Amino acid sequence: MQHPQPAAAHTAAVAVEDLGPRIPIYTSEFAADPHRYYREMRRQYGSLVPVEIWPGFDATLVISYNTAKNILSDSTRFSADPRRWQATLSPEQLAAPIMPMIEYRPNALRSDGEEHRRYRTATLDALEKVDLGAVRRSVERIAVQRINQFIERGEADLLKDYAAPLTFEVLNEIVGCPAHIGREVAAASSALFEGVDTATVNIMFDEAFTGLAHLKKVVPGDDVTTRLLEHGAGLSDVEMVHQLVTCYSAGHEIPTNLIANTLYLMMTDPRFITTRDSSQLMTRTALLETLANEPPLANYCITYPRGPVVVENIGDQSVWLPADQPVITSMAACTTNPDVNTGDFADGRWNLAWGTGPHTCPEPAQKIAELTAHEAIDFLFDAVPDVEPNFPANQMLWRPGPFHRALAALPVKFPPAVPITYFG
Repeated sequence: MQHPQPAAAHTAAVAVEDLGPRIPIYTSEFAADPHRYYREMRRQYGSLVPVEIWPGFDATLVISYNTAKNILSDSTRFSADPRRWQATLSPEQLAAPIMPMIEYRPNALRSDGEEHRRYRTATLDALEKVDLGAVRRSVERIAVQRINQFIERGEADLLKDYAAPLTFEVLNEIVGCPAHIGREVAAASSALFEGVDTATVNIMFDEAFTGLAHLKKVVPGDDVTTRLLEHGAGLSDVEMVHQLVTCYSAGHEIPTNLIANTLYLMMTDPRFITTRDSSQLMTRTALLETLANEPPLANYCITYPRGPVVVENIGDQSVWLPADQPVITSMAACTTNPDVNTGDFADGRWNLAWGTGPHTCPEPAQKIAELTAHEAIDFLFDAVPDVEPNFPANQMLWRPGPFHRALAALPVKFPPAVPITYFG
C-alpha cells in the first residue's frame, strides 16, 4: 500500500523521535511517580512524547486531552489493528512479555470497520442483558465471604484478600464460569499481567475458554458466554476464546485496581478520612477522582498510523508520526493536565479512563465495573469502619508496567471483630 510522502507544507514538522530522548514507561522508577514524569513530559515535549514501552519497543505517548480525542476518533488515519506493526517485529520481540496485551486478537479492541462492528455488537448485546441488581447482590454476598476470612485477624491486604478475589468471583458469575474453569482463567489472567511469555499465556487462555464455551453449548445459562455463543454474529470457536479473553483481561484487572486505588485515596486523603460517614456521596466522588487521576489503565488505547501522519503539537509545531508505530494515549496524563483537570470530580465525567471514540469501553461494561467498585468499597467501610492504612505515608509500592496503574499491595489494620452475617 502506497502512503503519501510528507507534503511541502509540512517541511517544518519534526519527526517524533527527534523531539528528544525516548522515555521508558515500564520501569519501577516511572511507576513510583508517573505524575512527575508527565509534568516533565509536558514541559519538554508538548503533546506527543517518544517513549519506550518495553526494551526495543518504540511508541509515541499522547499526553494532551484534545490531541488524544482527535486521534482516537480518527479511524481514517489511525487503525486499531496492530498486524502491520507486528509484521515488523523480530521473533524475540514477538515473544516479549507485553505482547499478550498488545498483539492482534479477533476482537473489537483490535479491529476496524465491519470486523470491529461485528465483534462490538456481539459484546454489547451480551453485556446489555447483565442484571445490575444481580451484580449488586453478588458483590454483597462475596464481600461478606471475603471480609469474614480476615475480620478476626485485625489486618489484611485489601488487594490480595478483598479486591482481586471479589472482582474475579463477580466476573465469573456474570460470564457463567464455574469454579473449576475459573481457577484456570485466574492462572492465565495472572500470567498475562505478570509478563509470562506470549505462547504460554495464549495456550492457558485457549484451554480455559474453549472448555467454558463447550460447557455452555451443553448447559446454556443466563450469562455472557451463552449470549455470545447464541449471537447472530456467529462467532467461531477461536473468536469466542478471544471475546472471553477481552472480558476477563478488562473485567477483572480494571475493577480490581479501581477498587484498590480508590480505597488508597479514601484512606490517605484527609478529605475522605474525615467524611466517610457520608459514604454514598464521597465514594462516588472518590471513584471519579481516581478515574481521572489514577485510572486503572493509565496508558493504553493503542492506535497505529495507517501512513506517515502529521499531528499538531504545542504552539505552531507539528510532529510526524511514523506509519504503523504504536501511538498510546496516556489517560492519566491527559486528564491530570491543569488545562483540563478542574478538581471538580463530582461531575467530572470528562475523564478518559474508559477511552473515547469508536473503541471506547462499552457502556454496560463501564456500569458493571463502577457498580462493583462502589458496592465493594461501601460494604467494606460499613463492615470494617475503623480500617486504616498499615503502611508508612507515601511509601506504597506500585507495580511497574507500561499500561496499568496498579498497587502491589494494600495492607491495612483494624480492631479484630466477629464475622458478619449476610442477610441478602
